Amino acid sequence: MSADPSPTYDTSDIDRLDPVAGRVTLLSGTEVALVPLKTRQFFKLLRIITHGGAGMIPQMRFSSEMEDSELAGQLIGLVIFAIPDAEDETLDFVKSMCLPVGYPSGDKKQDEASLRSLYLELDNPEIEDLVIVIEEVLKRESGDLKSLGNRIAAMIKGASAGNVVALVETTPEPETIPEQMTMESSDSSEVSPAPST
Repeated sequence: MSADPSPTYDTSDIDRLDPVAGRVTLLSGTEVALVPLKTRQFFKLLRIITHGGAGMIPQMRFSSEMEDSELAGQLIGLVIFAIPDAEDETLDFVKSMCLPVGYPSGDKKQDEASLRSLYLELDNPEIEDLVIVIEEVLKRESGDLKSLGNRIAAMIKGASAGNVVALVETTPEPETIPEQMTMESSDSSEVSPAPST
């Protein structure tokens, strides 16, 4: 199996905005088009990472300054090592990222047959096929994933700062706390009477 060194791009207006980058040839000779990573595929990727690789995440070194290739390498390593604990999630992700080359062809029966054949092959793929699809997808998407990560980090930072401000603004001063909420007024300090015999 090998990745096509010269990816082909669909020239429709929609695909110019989000080009399909590349093809992969599986060991069986089946050519596969890799689809763009969109919301559902992204969530499938996150399932692999959170189900199988959650323990490895603290050991990873992610930075907004790192090169896309370095991020891709770390993500590939994380996903590959997560596979044993996220087998089903990984196979779902790989299936969701692949279509037969030439799909849709306009012939409904041929399209259904080629999809069925590809999904049957990807249901229990060769290990090399699995790795090459994951590798090619993560290499291609690493720049977008890095940008998304930076955006999410900025949102979390902004939300955290906003919550601190909101907490400071809404926390009552100690003298305004109702007496029944203070420790001094609790009934736990009273001595309970001895049980009667």
